[in-house]
Amino acid sequence: MTREAYEDLVDQDYNTDFLSDAQFQDLSWTTQNIRDFLTAQGSYFANPFTDTDGTANVDLAVVISGASMQNHVSPKVLLATLQKESSGVTTSTRPSDTRMDSLMGVPNTPTAQAQVMASAQLFANYYSQASTGPTVSGWQLNTPKATVDGVVVTPASNPVAGQFTYTPYAGEGWGGNQAGVGGVYLFYQAWKNFNF
Repeated sequence: MTREAYEDLVDQDYNTDFLSDAQFQDLSWTTQNIRDFLTAQGSYFANPFTDTDGTANVDLAVVISGASMQNHVSPKVLLATLQKESSGVTTSTRPSDTRMDSLMGVPNTPTAQAQVMASAQLFANYYSQASTGPTVSGWQLNTPKATVDGVVVTPASNPVAGQFTYTPYAGEGWGGNQAGVGGVYLFYQAWKNFNF
């Protein structure tokens, strides 16, 4: 490999700490900050809604804030994941029940509320695992590993290792070989677009 090719590989955004430990653990946003952000984005979830199990007046800002505090995961991580998995931050109309039940991309977790809590718990678990070694699927700080869509990533922070554990695809935006798969690139894009 030429020096230029190596430098190009190292400089790829997926090999940076695009999500640092400090950003991952930032709990500075209050429920009101979350609600204001959703409102500014024109999100359906800025207002109370009825969840798929019939629970009325669900306030997603309260749910995100609670999941964030309980699991020590920044609400910004949860908001970027909400956008990545379902465009939930920028959607202005109620998603279908099927989409609501996969709002954060967590399988077998019905209801929007359960999705948010399960997502925060998974990120907390993966962060803890990466802090002491490989995650459950083998992602580890400073250790190259191939994504399912064929991109070799070297996580530059524990939260980045957690991102690729949560979603083991780099995505088309980062050269992934599976058409239509957004992968972790969509999280990165949301994080940047929202100026987190």
